[in-house]
Amino acid sequence: MSPQDGGGRVSPAPMRLVRMGLHSQGEPVAMMRADCHVCRSEGLHARAWVEIESGGRRVTARLLPVEGGGLNLHEIGLSENIWARLGAVVGDAAVVRSAPSGRWGNSGHARAVDQRSQILPAQHGLMHSLSLRRYWA
Repeated sequence: MSPQDGGGRVSPAPMRLVRMGLHSQGEPVAMMRADCHVCRSEGLHARAWVEIESGGRRVTARLLPVEGGGLNLHEIGLSENIWARLGAVVGDAAVVRSAPSGRWGNSGHARAVDQRSQILPAQHGLMHSLSLRRYWA
């Protein structure tokens, strides 16, 4: 009998969090070995979205598979912004799975729409004026 998450999917074995010291300019980035159990079982590929859950917190990140080099099979390397958002501590474990479609999916469009919804009203007015070419003489 396998443990299941809330969506009825089998929960993969936990992976150990590794702080990579990667500053990704706000983009949430996670690195795992391409031959790890999560990548193999979930069919993950470069630039896929993954969901990382640790200590009751959950984040979605862009996956960058790596070949060997610095990570063990049961480790996931995190960028600094994900490390902070999870409140991670060296040695913490996390469950990693493919991100549910509809959350981010594999399309950049969903992410762009999400980012647009976070624009402040003042920025929206400026962007609208620019789109009307008011500032283009």
